[in-house]
Amino acid sequence: MMDRLDRIARKWEGTPFLAGSRVPGPMGGVDCVQLTLALLEEVGALPAGLPRPRGYPVDYTMHQDGSLILDYVREVLAGRVVELPFRSELLEVGDVVGFRVGRGVNHLGTLVRAGQIMHAIKPIGVQVLHVSSLDFYEEKYHVHPHIILRPT
Repeated sequence: MMDRLDRIARKWEGTPFLAGSRVPGPMGGVDCVQLTLALLEEVGALPAGLPRPRGYPVDYTMHQDGSLILDYVREVLAGRVVELPFRSELLEVGDVVGFRVGRGVNHLGTLVRAGQIMHAIKPIGVQVLHVSSLDFYEEKYHVHPHIILRPT
């Protein structure tokens, strides 16, 4: 799975951020949830054709408690993922990291290769961040890795 996920992830590099979209490449667009679903569906870790989440405003957890993203995962992916508390030493390729932004989990990224999490973020688009740099993101952007969602 590791080599296949790495190859699939590379086609998403350079894709701009576009909420609710799932089209790879510089003329396409994707958000963090759609990128995560696309990567895991294409590698076969999740079945294709899962219902897509309905509206999840990017700033939802800045003003409200709860997490529309985790609600979606728990409802639609029940039995397909297990939740683990975030600890970097537990990460395996294919794991999804749920990031707490504000008052709840509102951002996802996927470990596409050892130590590298691919995610889509506004306004940058798809980027790969290194697990070793998570402290920087926590301090500068107040984005905290919170949970690991591991496909079963």
